[in-house]
Amino acid sequence: MPLRGVNFARRSGVNIESRLTLIQAVGARPHSSYVFRHALLQDAAYESILKSRRQELHGRLAKLLEDNYPQTVATEPEVVARHHSAASNTQSAVRYWLSAARRALQGGANQEAIGHLGRGLDGLMTLPDTTERQRQELIFQTLLGPALLATKGWAASEPYAVFERARELCRTLGDTRQMFAALWGIWMFNASRGKIDAARELVDELFRLAKEVDDPELLLQAHHAAWGTNCWYGEFEATLDHVEQQLAIYDRDKHRGHAMHYSGHDPAVCSKVQAALACWYLGYPDRALRRVDDGLALARELAHPPSIAHALLWVCMVRYYRGETAETARLAESLIALANEQVSEISLAHGVAFRGCSRVSRGQRNEGIAEIREGLEHYRATGARTSVGFFLTLLGQELLNNGRLEEAESEMSEALALIKHAGAGWWEPEIHRLRGEILLASPTPDTDAVDAHLSRGIRVARTRRNQSFELRSTTTLARFRRDQGRSAEARQLLKPVYDRFAEGFDTRDLAMAKALLADLE
Repeated sequence: MPLRGVNFARRSGVNIESRLTLIQAVGARPHSSYVFRHALLQDAAYESILKSRRQELHGRLAKLLEDNYPQTVATEPEVVARHHSAASNTQSAVRYWLSAARRALQGGANQEAIGHLGRGLDGLMTLPDTTERQRQELIFQTLLGPALLATKGWAASEPYAVFERARELCRTLGDTRQMFAALWGIWMFNASRGKIDAARELVDELFRLAKEVDDPELLLQAHHAAWGTNCWYGEFEATLDHVEQQLAIYDRDKHRGHAMHYSGHDPAVCSKVQAALACWYLGYPDRALRRVDDGLALARELAHPPSIAHALLWVCMVRYYRGETAETARLAESLIALANEQVSEISLAHGVAFRGCSRVSRGQRNEGIAEIREGLEHYRATGARTSVGFFLTLLGQELLNNGRLEEAESEMSEALALIKHAGAGWWEPEIHRLRGEILLASPTPDTDAVDAHLSRGIRVARTRRNQSFELRSTTTLARFRRDQGRSAEARQLLKPVYDRFAEGFDTRDLAMAKALLADLE
């Protein structure tokens, strides 16, 4: 690392007095420091020193920091790490890179932590392959995996490779606790890739390991994996059950470090926002809003940027489902800004897509549709498949609204095919509803096909207890019946579904259903 200031240089024995024409003072004496006038001058001066001499100087600077500047060592361990690395003090460098990574992770700076962990691993791999080195590597790998999950995405190949390496090390070392963390990351990969059978098997294995170790902290994360799997695959009551069991274990102070070792975000934040989504599907729009706002509030109290981004993703989804386009737009902008800051591909994908939906609602139809497509491509680029169908239903709805029926039908056909591959079905009722609405919007609709698509949407929603999507399909079918001159039948169809709701009457879907019922009287 090039020498930057006179103070360190003097104490390390570097003669700088003859080089004052190349450097300049920064700050007022006697507290001024000195820097080179140009980076190229600094580089040239640095390279002019023999390698052995440079290593000696870096070693002396590292020791100087350790002996005299404890505040720097505590708050900027990466500075000490760089000097030890340049001095070829590999073991010391590895220790400080790990300290720097942990400090970055605590602040939610995943990208910075990834750099520190990578440098530490590079140094570690130059040491003899002993059991101690393997244990150190395992610590690095189990921190690197969650940081990569938070930045590259839940289904990206990079974190998967890290977790597989961690699993290999755990087998060698017989480390059950770290094996749990490695399997958790592999679960996330499989669930996000739409490999539902593998994901469910891994959830079972996580619960087995948690019970074997008899550790509530591991059990907390087993529930985390379980509610994620259940919610993604449309099992909303089971989602809420695992959320409540997890929240009974969670302690904010005790478990706030879990983000470093698992998903990259706080588990209680995740439980609250995914519970909100489950509540919306089950027919509790107001409860969904309260829970998702609670999750965002907790993330902000924790001051953990990746958890805030994770919460904003689900807040946008709940607000969008409730029909609150202006608020969705505002939150989407916040999500995009934070996603860019945190280098989070998953968050960026959702933020861009939701902003696109909001633009369509404001009349910027072509621009909005283009943004939804951009969000979908961001999501696909991470390797994830589980929510592709969700993005396609967003796109299909806005294409339908814009009268681009052939494109809309093409997207719905792809979305339906994905169910067979990925297994995720929480958005399936929307596919059938949209296919029915696309046909209805055509010049000569096939009434039998319209009826079949909408009726199937209702059946699938009922099977999954997805009351909100059932209401949507039922409202469309009731309107279709009315237009056929079958108003009494339409009312008999819609009223029982509407009457099951006890809240959320100011939301778009319920307001539309209420207006239609009034028209059918």
